[in-house]
Amino acid sequence: MDPKETWRMLLDAWFHRNWDDVLELSEALLNWLHKDGFAPQIEYPRELGPDLNRLLAKTACEFLRKRATVVKESPNGIPQDVGFSLTCSECNNEGPESYDAAIAEGWTRIEYVPRLSSENFLGSCPICIAADQ
Repeated sequence: MDPKETWRMLLDAWFHRNWDDVLELSEALLNWLHKDGFAPQIEYPRELGPDLNRLLAKTACEFLRKRATVVKESPNGIPQDVGFSLTCSECNNEGPESYDAAIAEGWTRIEYVPRLSSENFLGSCPICIAADQ
């Protein structure tokens, strides 16, 4: 195993919301670390050292594995432990404060997007849906 490449692929899978790969890669890297394999170098402007690299990689992998599992097991891919903040992917219209309210208002294609700076979910608002029809 190349832990640096696995780490890169794991972060890429997280960015693209490929939950199957997030789950598989986080488990693979955790298994590697539990067998005393060396940790990937965590990208940072300073050298962190092997102990901190191991701790950061292990902690991140455990979090990513749990989050991917929750998303995959949720009926709508909506993790229950994440605050709901929604915006339209087309017009940036802000959505209601809950998933149920968004569905009731006619929002569709609601998806958890953890890498956004201010919202956690993207979807299509009723105005954009009507405009597309």
